[in-house]
Amino acid sequence: MRATRTIPAATISGDSAASRVALSISVEVGPVLLVNETGDSAEVAGTLRNAVESASVPGTVVRFDPSVFNGETNEDGEATDIIASSSALVLNSGESVFIDGSDIPGGVTIDSEGVNRMLRQDDPNSTFAIYNLTLRNGNGSVGANGGAILTNAYLSVLRSTVNNCSAANGGGLRINPGAAACVADSIFTGNSATSQGGAISNENGALTVASSTIHGNSAPLGAGVFTRGGPARFTNSTIANNTAAHNLGAASSGSITRSSSTTRP
Repeated sequence: MRATRTIPAATISGDSAASRVALSISVEVGPVLLVNETGDSAEVAGTLRNAVESASVPGTVVRFDPSVFNGETNEDGEATDIIASSSALVLNSGESVFIDGSDIPGGVTIDSEGVNRMLRQDDPNSTFAIYNLTLRNGNGSVGANGGAILTNAYLSVLRSTVNNCSAANGGGLRINPGAAACVADSIFTGNSATSQGGAISNENGALTVASSTIHGNSAPLGAGVFTRGGPARFTNSTIANNTAAHNLGAASSGSITRSSSTTRP
């Protein structure tokens, strides 16, 4: 019998699409794949890319080897355990993957070095969850959406940081129509969009933000969060110190629900 894994930060009650995201990782989990290489080749066993592309069983958990991801630096003071991402990790065909950095005290960093976004969900039936990761320097490329993550399905971002990423819409995260995302105990900072949603852009999807901070982001509209058409719920969260040409930290033409949250420039 498979073990179960529950992330308290992702427990959100209700029947909405956003609830489905949150609860999707609080069920049975499948086999565990171990990342023990910092490289980016899909052909090399032990890399993160190889693990994600090998995740054929629903509920696959990807974990990291603490002896490799140990925070050591080289003689120039540069971290030796950062994963340099050359292109997006893609989830297709209804896959369900949980990338779990909980074994690494300082978390796991994925750096796109301004080349591309890190994660992309194409199949609307796929489920993706990340925990204790830092996604940085992502780039949705010219005119594209989602500087770090682009989702067309169900996504949970848990106890993670997304920073210094850029795109046309959704510098950090873009939620496409019909998709849903839960952001819990996370930080979005230093991200930018040339159009809408410096940190997060929700276009006719569903967004839940809980116990999170969105600050220091920029965009012409919705410097922190831009949501249109779909519901957005904020609980115990702060959207502050973001820079927009025409709006405050959050802009919406859909429904927004706030509980114990702060929104300001």
